[in-house]
Amino acid sequence: MEGVIRCWRIGESAEFALARHGFGNSDVEHGVTYPEDLDPTDEPIPAGSVEIYGGWGEVFSAVLAEATYLDVLAAPRFYRHCEALA
Repeated sequence: MEGVIRCWRIGESAEFALARHGFGNSDVEHGVTYPEDLDPTDEPIPAGSVEIYGGWGEVFSAVLAEATYLDVLAAPRFYRHCEALA
């Protein structure tokens, strides 16, 4: 999952995470959803968690602790990886 998150645009990822708001990229069909982003009819996400999803050929989704997601965004190796992609 960390490898997927590391492929996201760093500025957008951090900005949305600070606001505790999900985002999605329809070009490559990946993103993150917070419980507060859901409609009442959606499958619930446990409080304190986020759902990470993507679809590069094979669709996946996983629920993980928000703290884990934030740790990945804050990790120095995340920034080094993103700088190498820029």
